[in-house]
Amino acid sequence: MPQWHPLRGRMLTRTVVAALVAAVVVPLAHAPVAAVAAVDDLTISGSLVAEASATHILRYYDFGVRLSSAEDESIAYKQFRGPDFSITAPEPGVYTLFISPVPTPDPSPWAGSWFGDTPFRWHASEITVSGTSPVTGLTVKIAEGGAISGAIQYPQVGLVYGLTAQAYLLDPATGRYEYIAGDSRDFAGPYSIHSLPAGSYAVRFGHSGGNSNDQTRMFPSEFYTGARYLDEAQPVELTAGGAVAGIDGELDYFSFDVKRTAGENRYATAVGISSGAFDRGVPAVYLASGAAWADALSAAPAAAHRGGPLLLTAPDHVPDVVLAELSRLQPDEIIVAGGPAVVSQTMIDTLSGRGYDVRRVAGTDRYDTSLKLAVDAFDGGPDEVSAWLATGHGFADALSAASDASRVDIPLILVDGAAGGVGESTRDTFDQLGIDHFEVAGGSAAITPAVFDALQSIPGRTASRYAGADRYETSRLIASNFISRAPSAYTGRAFLASGEGFADALAAAPIAGISGSPLFLTPGYCVPRATLDAMVELDAFLVELVGGPAVLGAGVEELAWC
Repeated sequence: MPQWHPLRGRMLTRTVVAALVAAVVVPLAHAPVAAVAAVDDLTISGSLVAEASATHILRYYDFGVRLSSAEDESIAYKQFRGPDFSITAPEPGVYTLFISPVPTPDPSPWAGSWFGDTPFRWHASEITVSGTSPVTGLTVKIAEGGAISGAIQYPQVGLVYGLTAQAYLLDPATGRYEYIAGDSRDFAGPYSIHSLPAGSYAVRFGHSGGNSNDQTRMFPSEFYTGARYLDEAQPVELTAGGAVAGIDGELDYFSFDVKRTAGENRYATAVGISSGAFDRGVPAVYLASGAAWADALSAAPAAAHRGGPLLLTAPDHVPDVVLAELSRLQPDEIIVAGGPAVVSQTMIDTLSGRGYDVRRVAGTDRYDTSLKLAVDAFDGGPDEVSAWLATGHGFADALSAASDASRVDIPLILVDGAAGGVGESTRDTFDQLGIDHFEVAGGSAAITPAVFDALQSIPGRTASRYAGADRYETSRLIASNFISRAPSAYTGRAFLASGEGFADALAAAPIAGISGSPLFLTPGYCVPRATLDAMVELDAFLVELVGGPAVLGAGVEELAWC
C-alpha cells in the first residue's frame, strides 16, 4: 500500500534551499526570482467546539491533533491545550485531521473526533492544503467520552502476559466497525477502556503474548459474550459520557470449525459458493471459462467490485447447474470474460435468448483482456489506488492475490513476467486507472527483476513484492498482508483451496474478498504449518474448504499439518 516516506520531507527541504540559493545568485543577472513559500502557508488551524450536552470545559484539557494523508497514513502529530489548535502540513496535498484526548493516568472526559464531526475515518472531511495560503477557521465538534469496563479471565495455566480488550464502534450507515480504543494488562483481572464516543460497540478480548517476554500466544480472540464471530457479538450500547461495567471476557483454547463447499465438478462447486453468498437481483455475474484460468483471474476482483459472483462455464455451452443459478440470481447483466476461443459465441447467444443482458470483455490476448477487464470495472474510481500484478504464465501466485484484490476493491492485472519491461498499453492503463502502487505477487522466477525495476522506475509509482519459497508460502505472505492492513476487520473466517488447480480458488476469491476473509492455498493432503499459524493469528475459527475430497483430502479436512 502507499506509504509515507521521510524522503518527501528531505526533498522539500532541498527545494527550499535551492530557492534560497537562487534568491542570492539570480538577481545579479537581473532575472525574476520565484517567491519562497512561507511555513505558515502550510498551516492548518481551528478550534474545538463542545457538544451542547457537555459539562466539562475544553480549555482545561490536553488534546492531540493528528494529520493523515488521503491514504490514512499518519503524517504529523502535535499536542495542545484546548480549544484552539494548529498543525503544519509537510507539503501541499489533501489531508484528514483527527482530534483525540491525550492519554493521562486520570482519563480525559472527552472522546476523539475527525474533522467532519464523525468518529469514523471513512466519513472524515478532506482538507486541501494549497501551499499558497494557510487553512484557517476549522471547527471540530467534540463530545464527552464514555467508558466500558469489566474483567478478563483465562484457564489457570500460569502467568499470562498481554491480555487485551478492544472496543469497535459500529457505523450504522455502512455496517462497518471502527477500532476506537483498548486496554491491555498482564494476568487475569480488570480492564477499563475510556474516551469512547457514544454508540454501539463490539468488545473483543484477546491475547497478544506480551511485548517483551516473547510468550507464545495461547488463546484466540473472542467477542463479548463468548462469541467467536463478529456477527454473533452482543452489542454494548454506550451513551455520551456514560459508563458500562461488567463486560467480561473469558478466553479459552483455540479450536477450528471446518465446513466444506463442493459440487460434483468445478462448475457445481462455483455455484455452491455463489448460492451461499448472493441473493436474487445481483448487479452483475461474471462468467469465465472453467477450462482455462487466464481470463478468470482478473474477472474475480472485477466481480467483487460489481457485487456479484464469478461463475465458471464450459467453453461451448453453459452447464445446467450454472443456468439454474443464473435463473435464481436474475443479474442485471452478465459479463463474459475472454474471447470466442475460450467462451464461444454460441454460449452467449444461448444466454441472450433466455433474456439476459450479456456482453463480452475481451482483448487480443490474456494481457490485453486483463487490462480491459480492469478498465471496464474500475475506471472512474478514485485516484491514487493500488493494483495487484501477477504473471500471465501461471496461476498459482495470482489466486491469493485475486482474493486480496477483491477484499480491498482494487484490480488484478496480468503482466508478462518474463519480459524485459512493462508495455506501453499497460502503462497507459496504469495512468487511466490512477494506479500509483503495485502489489506484485510472486518471486523473480514469476516476475523478473527487469519487470519489477521497470514498475518502480515509472514516475510517481512504488512497488512491493510478496514472494515465498513456493506457492503456499506466497499465499501465506499475502494473507499476512491482509493481517497488517486490516487489523480491525477480522471475520473469524478463512478459505482453503487447492494450490494444484485453479478453478475452486478462482470461484472462491470474490466471496473471500467481499466477506473480508483471507484465502490460503494448500496441498491436497495436508495444511502447511505456517498456514495454520497464520489462521490462528487471524482468529480464523471457521475454515471453509473449497472443493471435494478428491481435491482437498481427509488430511486437509482434519487440518493435519505438513
